[in-house]
Amino acid sequence: MEKIRWGMIGCGDVTEIKNGPGLYKCRDSELFGLTNRTISKAHDWVKRHGHGTVFPGIEELLACADIDIVYIATTPDTHKDLALRVAEAGKNCYLEKPIAPDYKDAEELQRAFAKAGKKIFVAHYRRALPKTQKIQELLKKIAPIRGVRVLRSDTQKTIPGWRGNAALAGGGVFFETDVHLVDLLDFLFGPLHDWNVDAVNYSSSRPGEDGAALIARGQDNILISGLWQYGAFKSQDYCEVMGDNGILSFPGMSTGGKALLETAAGIEEIILPEVEHVGMPLEQSIVDEFLGRGTCSSTLESAMRTLQICCDARDALKK
Repeated sequence: MEKIRWGMIGCGDVTEIKNGPGLYKCRDSELFGLTNRTISKAHDWVKRHGHGTVFPGIEELLACADIDIVYIATTPDTHKDLALRVAEAGKNCYLEKPIAPDYKDAEELQRAFAKAGKKIFVAHYRRALPKTQKIQELLKKIAPIRGVRVLRSDTQKTIPGWRGNAALAGGGVFFETDVHLVDLLDFLFGPLHDWNVDAVNYSSSRPGEDGAALIARGQDNILISGLWQYGAFKSQDYCEVMGDNGILSFPGMSTGGKALLETAAGIEEIILPEVEHVGMPLEQSIVDEFLGRGTCSSTLESAMRTLQICCDARDALKK
């Protein structure tokens, strides 16, 4: 193949700046077609972006022989069923996170794509950000790593839109949004294992978990702890990494920001690079893998670990 041609199902907010433009801006990549539950929105998206052809429905898009991979950009409650249809159509898949509402759904997807002989990637785009690459460079300066501490909070009292509906989102903010941060921990310090996670709900105005706590081990027995609090007094986004040769702190969920490196040489502030289309570096890695010039790190298998952690947190609410 000389070029990868994408199909896209759904054209909501996540496709406007984050993950949509990369499909036609990546090198050797083309957004061939898209469809949406409300077709008029698909036509409007194409008119504004100037790329892609609108298909009248999912069936027609999946039947198109010119499409190599399908990006599923719908709400989590639809992910499994749509991805199964992609596998049945004999196409590769790029699936929005979280994979599905339950871990058993991810296992079903794993079997379906193995049977179809096709690949499935998950949109944990922080793995490929220039910010993450810079952090990996800085971590080498304080290695070996011994411990990681995460603190995340936000002040939002209610969650608007579909994310405020646990039936659609799969759970609360930790499950639907901060799965990104858990996956980043898995990428930088994992694979995560031997975890213990708990969660609570304090307010009837918010679905799912209001707070969560995580203890886990990473590679070489790195100890990892995290605390999440939603509807809090103030917003915080802090990750501290302790190594034998220094300490590195940086914002975990932010796609840019500043890092602080403390070593025997002193304290240094480093600006972390940002990009306009945060999903584009990961999408380029997907294209590169198909064209034989690289690999994508965000696989179904890696995403299944973070899904299990988030499912465990959500299930802790039932205790």
